[in-house]
Amino acid sequence: MRFDSGLESGDTFFTDLNGFQTIKRKRYTKLPLQANCYPIPSLAYIQDESSRLTLLTRQPLGGSSLKSGQMEIMMDRRLMQDDNRYSIEFSKFDFANQFFSQGSVPRCSG
Repeated sequence: MRFDSGLESGDTFFTDLNGFQTIKRKRYTKLPLQANCYPIPSLAYIQDESSRLTLLTRQPLGGSSLKSGQMEIMMDRRLMQDDNRYSIEFSKFDFANQFFSQGSVPRCSG
């Protein structure tokens, strides 16, 4: 999910460290995209001299600010079936549902 704003945040943004403290993060243009993503336990924000855009989350996410005035969040979506909104995603329950629907029960040998 990407948030675009008119803020002039430059190459800095802030994330929380442990739910209590925030840390200043910097975007490094020479590094690949993966190196500019950081964990967001509960909040992230970008700001300029007069305004701030804050994102509060209910669950830990990953995110970055890839451009000035922009905040991008990586979300984990798990579906039991395709919702016809995005490409078909493999659910962690697909294998188990197919396995148990055939009447098979896994046995542990020991």
